[in-house]
Amino acid sequence: MKFKSTMKTKLLFSFFSIFGITACTHAATYFVSPQGNDSNSGTSVSSPWQTVGRVNQQALEPGDVVRFQGGAVFTDAGIYIDHWDAGNAGNPVIVESYGTGRAHIKPPSGQHGLFIYNTAGVLVRNLIFDGGSLLTNTQVGIFAYTDLPSDTMLEGITVVNCEVSDFYYGIVVGAWASDSSFSGFKDVLIDSCLVHTCRRDGIMTYGFYPGSQTQQSHENIIIRDCEVYGVTGDPTLTDNHSGSGIIISGVIGGLIERCYAHHNGGNAGNPSGGGPVGIWTWNSDSVTIQYCLVHDQKTTPGVKDGGGFDIDGGSTNALIQYCYSYNNEGPGYLVAGFNNAPPINNGTFRYNISWRDGRRTGNNMASGFHFWRGSGTTLQNILVHNNLVYTESSTGGAAVRHQSGAMSNIRLHNNLFVVKGGERFIHIPGTSAYTFQGNAYWAIDNNWNGGWRWGSITYNSLDSWRLASGNPETLSATNVGLQVDPMISGLEQGAQPTSIAEMLAMDTFQLLEGSPMKAAGINLYEEFGVDPGHEDFFGNILSAVGAPNIGVHETAVHGVLTPDSVFASGYQSPNYPENAFDQDPDTRWASGYGSWLAADFGSAQTMAGVELAFFNGASRSYEFQIEFSNDGNNWTPVWGTHRFSSGQTAGPEIFDFSDPITARYIRYVGFGNSSNGWNSLHIFNTLSTLGETVIFAPFSVSASSFQSPNDPENAFDHDLNTRWAAGNGSWLEADLGTSRTLTEVELVFYLGGSRSYEFRIETSTDRTNWSSVWSSHRFSGQSAGPETFTFPDPVTARYVRYVGFGNSINGWNSLHVFHILGTP
Repeated sequence: MKFKSTMKTKLLFSFFSIFGITACTHAATYFVSPQGNDSNSGTSVSSPWQTVGRVNQQALEPGDVVRFQGGAVFTDAGIYIDHWDAGNAGNPVIVESYGTGRAHIKPPSGQHGLFIYNTAGVLVRNLIFDGGSLLTNTQVGIFAYTDLPSDTMLEGITVVNCEVSDFYYGIVVGAWASDSSFSGFKDVLIDSCLVHTCRRDGIMTYGFYPGSQTQQSHENIIIRDCEVYGVTGDPTLTDNHSGSGIIISGVIGGLIERCYAHHNGGNAGNPSGGGPVGIWTWNSDSVTIQYCLVHDQKTTPGVKDGGGFDIDGGSTNALIQYCYSYNNEGPGYLVAGFNNAPPINNGTFRYNISWRDGRRTGNNMASGFHFWRGSGTTLQNILVHNNLVYTESSTGGAAVRHQSGAMSNIRLHNNLFVVKGGERFIHIPGTSAYTFQGNAYWAIDNNWNGGWRWGSITYNSLDSWRLASGNPETLSATNVGLQVDPMISGLEQGAQPTSIAEMLAMDTFQLLEGSPMKAAGINLYEEFGVDPGHEDFFGNILSAVGAPNIGVHETAVHGVLTPDSVFASGYQSPNYPENAFDQDPDTRWASGYGSWLAADFGSAQTMAGVELAFFNGASRSYEFQIEFSNDGNNWTPVWGTHRFSSGQTAGPEIFDFSDPITARYIRYVGFGNSSNGWNSLHIFNTLSTLGETVIFAPFSVSASSFQSPNDPENAFDHDLNTRWAAGNGSWLEADLGTSRTLTEVELVFYLGGSRSYEFRIETSTDRTNWSSVWSSHRFSGQSAGPETFTFPDPVTARYVRYVGFGNSINGWNSLHVFHILGTP
């Protein structure tokens, strides 16, 4: 299958480092209980220490574990880990709970819940940090900070399954070197944490300012599966922002995914702007925000922002994709360069939804996309494509708005903007920076009064707007874009998910049968060389060929080309050539080794792949090549090597071309099968687009083991030069984030042309109870290319696991590609 990858950053942690499993022996394990005594040894449950203060006195060594009694409350002090405590990334100091429930750390006023100072190699998990009161507490729930000089980089901090509440800040990773260098932290993971009822901000990172595209304090920060709510903002803080959910800054290489921010803000006090935003980045490079949900973010009268997502001052190469913003008082998606900020350059928003945002209408901010640039900074090269905005005049602002400030190269393609009540589609006072091409516009109540505000003029139809300065919605002097009912489910009713799982399971905002949005967009790769990503908001894989849909829902279906005539080098009567094209699975073409079967389409056609069904395909693997021609005499092979069918299915198998081809003729050249030298096809379809089956991108991957550098994520990075490798009996697992309907897996094996691999595929809905897809193990068919293994029946599961039992040469398992396929 061909698709383009958006996985710019590999997973930074193996399964082992995330969950604290190491190969080293722990130096010591210490227990802490209110029923203990600080004069005890602390090294057993029967002889625990009593206080946090005693823990702070202990110089912790690599691999030491400190365990607080679950359900107990510790109030004497916050936990303090500094340079005297010598963990490292491979063998960290571990702080956690034991027994039933999680321990509560509730320090006195004026102390952090956990302070990690000038050190790293720390894993914290399964603890609750309680600051007592957000109104009086001035400290941080979990705070990692360094002021070391000389660009010192501290490696490895992991915080898993912790809850923080009633502090000034929730979780902070910060750095400000004493010599103004870029010392900081590397490889930080904040996973499955809950932050709520704090005052300033929820989860944030910061570093020495200003940074640049090549120099920041931190590197490789992941914030995953976290929830933040009830962060009110500080009304006394009048010169800075407050009340935000999650913020990444001072970072090169950051990832925020599957995070949920809601009901934050409402009490911020900066009158010049600087209000709260749900999830955002500033002063950073290469930060990706994806699969996140933000709603009911608030601001105050006269205070800006209060929106969902933001690419802010000093951000370079930021990407926000597959996110949903709704019911926020500020815009769903903001680009803002504050006064004298470092440049904003190269930002992308794709496959996101904004529904009824911009609800504090007095602040005159957009509902969907809002652009602002202050003085003394630059803002350029922002790409906004395949997003959906729905806004109503009574509850929101324009779909797209430019507030003020000169900027350049703001491009909007293939977006869908829907309004109601006479709201504006766009409000762009200065037009030279903006390019609109391939977008669709619809007034759901047929009220077009808001129209398109372009410069000083408001246009009330797409046709009249196209004649304006800059000729918007034209491409190479051809009209593009649509003013038409998009035929999308649930635009007015919307969806209001209250968890990431609910968001991922949404079927609202999908195209209905006959929607004019289908294949109406601009192919960004062909026109502009832009990689559009590899999936839509709903997880459907994007086609590499043809025109995409407008909006967030891609519907890749079979486009089967019908030949004018068919012919063959030979056949075995009554298995005639035309039988492979009659769509009847009971008829077939058959001929001997080296024979070919060809189709003539009468004129040149664009071809993306073939769909083949083989005689006895469930028990025989066929070897073949596909060739094409424009004159019927000179033929060119599609692939550099022969292809092999899976030998595992009697149904159709799709074989995509590496790139689409344009040709009049196509032919199948057969080299027999694994049982004999005969070729036999029930179906030979030539596809103009990719098939209905999609590849589901995993949200996380793990493995029972691996041989470095052949890490688990290599099997999912779409790169045939990388692979996962591990010994006999090892498994490789993908978490799809939510349950999916699965039909098959596609595998590419290391040295698969000369080795046959033995394996099974297991699935689970809860990661505890696993079922094998087949009753017996499967074997690969000695192919260097992809092999598809179809399930007997569709399976509904969230987790999919490859369990390997070595190969015909040795006991090792090794996969270049592990694709999980199914139906959306």
